[in-house]
Amino acid sequence: MKSALTTLTLLLAFTYTYAQQSSNTLQPIDVFDLEYAADPQVSPNGTAVVYVRNFKDIMTDKNRSNLWTIDVTGNNHRPLTTGMENDRSPRWSPDGKKLLYVSSKEESSQLYLRWMDTGVEARLSNLPNSPSGIQWSPDGKWIAFTMFVEGESPSLVKLPAKPKGAKWNAPPKYIEKMKFKADGSSNILPDGNRHIFILSAEGGTPRQITKGKNNYGNIAWSPDGKSIVASANLQRLWQYAPSDSEVHEIEIATGDLKTLTSRIGPDNAIGYSPNGKKIAYTGYDDKYLGLQR
Repeated sequence: MKSALTTLTLLLAFTYTYAQQSSNTLQPIDVFDLEYAADPQVSPNGTAVVYVRNFKDIMTDKNRSNLWTIDVTGNNHRPLTTGMENDRSPRWSPDGKKLLYVSSKEESSQLYLRWMDTGVEARLSNLPNSPSGIQWSPDGKWIAFTMFVEGESPSLVKLPAKPKGAKWNAPPKYIEKMKFKADGSSNILPDGNRHIFILSAEGGTPRQITKGKNNYGNIAWSPDGKSIVASANLQRLWQYAPSDSEVHEIEIATGDLKTLTSRIGPDNAIGYSPNGKKIAYTGYDDKYLGLQR
């Protein structure tokens, strides 16, 4: 593994060094020559790595990414996807024969499946919003992910409907949620919450297995594939305690939920032990400080 990652780093560093030969000083325009590797995923048999290769599009001033693969020996470094698009989150199937990933190649971000022996690909989803945290079930038959589900907030005032063909100014926005903006965007955040879905590995319509006005984060399948554990703050006034999530177990068949942790502080980054008897997660006891770990 160390050989593959070292080779990967040298290759990307060479790309940048070559672009800089004409100048000894880093200039703002040089940002478009930078590339970097992220999210490496080792194949189940331990022979290859698939990773996300990030680069810049100088014509649109946007970040782009494709998937590349390399053997753990450092050989056979080659692209799996190409083009001015965003391919991300590569995930090997449990048997190592297929690769699941998210791509914007058809404008919206959707789930795609690639057969590694032939290179044949299929689009699995037609989602209204971008999927995150994609995870294969242990038997390779299902895919779990989280996705934002749009909702509506009640308005303080009910405005009259405009006449047909009339051109009115945009109506006022009524905001009552604590978090209504986020870094990196000047827009008001849409109403709604992030929930957990499962989708057949053969495609089709995903099934939402969580509901309510709360957000679900990190997820992981149980080894027997009968449940999913997730990080979430399910308090009614969760917006007033943003750093107080717990680990919950959701049964796939019934949707029944059982809370596994109970303390003041965030519980995240979940993973099962191989025998399914233990769960590991990260977090800390919140001491109500401005900065702590």
